[in-house]
Amino acid sequence: TTVINTATTIGQLVTATVIVPKTLVSNVTLTKTASNLAPIVGQPFSYTITATNSGAAAANNVTVTDNIPTGLTFNSYTATLGTYTFATGLWNVGTIASGASAVLNLFVTPTASVAGTTVINTATTIGQLVTATVHIGSVPKVPTKHVKPSQITSSQQNVSTSTVPMLPTGAPLMPLLLGALMIVTGFANNARKKLK
Repeated sequence: TTVINTATTIGQLVTATVIVPKTLVSNVTLTKTASNLAPIVGQPFSYTITATNSGAAAANNVTVTDNIPTGLTFNSYTATLGTYTFATGLWNVGTIASGASAVLNLFVTPTASVAGTTVINTATTIGQLVTATVHIGSVPKVPTKHVKPSQITSSQQNVSTSTVPMLPTGAPLMPLLLGALMIVTGFANNARKKLK
């Protein structure tokens, strides 16, 4: 706005005009998502925290706190602005320009200690708190079947056996049998003659 200030005395009037500029402010908002809402134990997934400045002025000295919940193993992080420290959970973002965003990705893996439970991860900044909820599933067990020897059927016992066919000899079987029979008969007849 324009402000006019006036001073008067007898027969005189003086003014001073001042233009008051618009005050620019920043407005940072947080959002948080999970890449998998139902991971299983040992399956890595990630949280994504986004800080967006929708104000007319740059947001300076922005910090966000996000502590990894117990039962999740912290693997690594990536950030488009600033740095993240796992020990403190502090994301030191720095300055976010007007209309810009900063993104933090936290890569984690659930452990057996949280199998079958719901895990809530929270990110906070001044005056704001956002959460992402995931349900951790157990690793499916592969059933093992123990079979006692007495339970094995005859068909199961013969599974590994195979039939080996007889190889052809090249000579017909019937003439061989007849020949063998004639030789035996001849020996028998000779033996009879000698006995007489």
